[in-house]
Amino acid sequence: MSIYFRQILKVFAAVFILLTVGGLAFPQTDKIITAIAELSNPDKEIRLRAVYSLAIAKDDARSLEPLITALTDPDDFIRERASDILGWRKESRAVGALIPMLKDRNESVRYATAGALGNIGDPIAVQPLIEYLNDYPRVFADTCNYAATQALAKMRDERAVMSLFSHGCGSSI
Repeated sequence: MSIYFRQILKVFAAVFILLTVGGLAFPQTDKIITAIAELSNPDKEIRLRAVYSLAIAKDDARSLEPLITALTDPDDFIRERASDILGWRKESRAVGALIPMLKDRNESVRYATAGALGNIGDPIAVQPLIEYLNDYPRVFADTCNYAATQALAKMRDERAVMSLFSHGCGSSI
């Protein structure tokens, strides 16, 4: 094998390593900027795809505010997914935007929001979750109240424990 051929192989190997490790950046569309723009698209499928794109970009600080904005989307499923994602990411900066979602018109959104607040575990959410638990009749015991009960149990806050016992949910703790 000639020296020239070996040099070419070394260059190709170096380029391959840089590409696979990510050390060499080629100009490409910024996916966060694209996802943010897609959140205002009239097509709900495109908006949902944007929410998922922002979820994947959890290490990029620019993805947080657009996800919080998605909590106000007219589509119930998109609001539900945004709540789930913020809870999965344990975004304490989203608690203030999530708390009003406990009063959303859609049961699935309320359920996802209660679960998200429980995952985040911010003590600011304890009182709103207690109020939420008090506001909904026992008819919702298998759905929304279950989520609120689990969220409060995760927090291990004294107010939460007392509320759970008063609702007969002591076994959740």
